[in-house]
Amino acid sequence: MPTPVTVYRWDDPGAPQITTGAAKEWFAILKQCLVEGYGDKQPLGWTVVNEVNDPPHLCLQNNTDQGASGGYVMLDAANNNGSGNVIIVSALDYSDESTHSRLGRANVFSAFRSSGTYQCKNWLVIATHYGFYLFASTDHLAASNYLNRKYIVFFYCGDYIPVIQNDPCRFVALTGSQGSPTGSRSYNETLIRTIQYSDPDYASYAVENIYAFDSTASSAGQPLYMMSMFGKNTRGSSNLFDTEPDITLLSPFYLFAGGWEKSDADNNATLSPHVRGQVPGLWVSPQTGFGNKSMPFIKSLSGINYLSIPCTENTAGIVAWLNLEEW
Repeated sequence: MPTPVTVYRWDDPGAPQITTGAAKEWFAILKQCLVEGYGDKQPLGWTVVNEVNDPPHLCLQNNTDQGASGGYVMLDAANNNGSGNVIIVSALDYSDESTHSRLGRANVFSAFRSSGTYQCKNWLVIATHYGFYLFASTDHLAASNYLNRKYIVFFYCGDYIPVIQNDPCRFVALTGSQGSPTGSRSYNETLIRTIQYSDPDYASYAVENIYAFDSTASSAGQPLYMMSMFGKNTRGSSNLFDTEPDITLLSPFYLFAGGWEKSDADNNATLSPHVRGQVPGLWVSPQTGFGNKSMPFIKSLSGINYLSIPCTENTAGIVAWLNLEEW
């Protein structure tokens, strides 16, 4: 059965806001969307497992009462300064801010600026009881639907849709290339980069670490990759930037452990299968265009609303679509 999706937005009545881009503002957004609710928007049953004031730390767990895995996402920052970097990492085991194991691949996000038109303050949280996407764009980019290699926030955190029922390791945080916790942010660090250049032949294109079903705290994870039926390099063409084609086909993104090519033994493995699952709600089309639309751009496809995921390249049309109604 498809799972209904709730869309939370910065321009909802009563929604929390990004003002300085401090870590605790991001914490407040995720808590009010997933745990507490705001205005007429209801929460989704996630739990605050732990929160520390200084240095800022937040641990959230998805809703096991509705069948989610019970995995954890940790968000950490060195301080609560404006536009500060926030480290995000998944965990399958968590006791407190210093005791956790079977960690995912850490990455970093931020508001990019503490104020002004380049601040990533126009946020959307697209969520269910088991997972959420965080998308945050800027006023500077609002007039078009491409990034021109500018930074925005986009990642997924939660359970993937497993190929093995009740996969105990299905909680992940899917991002782009790993960034420095102390450096400046780059468009390469978002999931958008992986959508466009996904290549399981190179470790730098991994989106997460994944563990075997019998993993212990001391076991090593494998890199996790994502790819659609259209293969790698799915960025849009600049020649078709401002076209508005009919979208005739959508392919899901699948998640592969360890790389694209595997042996027969890997294909039939029961504890660490090669194909692990599907990325919830995210699709890619063979057609490209809509780069001249305002961001965020929402389009109805076969009667269902989708958020178009902008291309990182200069004047390149979009190909990826995020279902805003059901996963």
